[in-house]
Amino acid sequence: MNPIKTYCKENSTLLFSIVIPFLSLGGYILHQNKINKKQEKHIENINKIRQEELNNLKEIHRQEIKNCERQIMELNIKLQLLTSDNTNL
Repeated sequence: MNPIKTYCKENSTLLFSIVIPFLSLGGYILHQNKINKKQEKHIENINKIRQEELNNLKEIHRQEIKNCERQIMELNIKLQLLTSDNTNL
C-alpha cells in the first residue's frame, strides 16, 4: 500500500485535529495579508483626501475671519466718524 495512505489512515485524528486547521489558518492569514496590503493604498488615499478637505475648510474659515475683521474695521471707522460728528456739533 502507498505509504502516504497508510500514514493518513493511522494518523487521521492528527490530520483532522492539527494539520488541516493549521493549513486553513495559514491560508486565511495569507489571504488577510493580501487584503491588508491592497487596503493600505486605499486608506492612504482616503487620508490624503481628508487632509485636503481639512485644508480647504481651514482656508475657507480664514477667509471668513478676514472678511469679518474687515467689516469690524469698517464699522469702527463709521462709528468714529459718527461720534466725531456729534462732538463737533
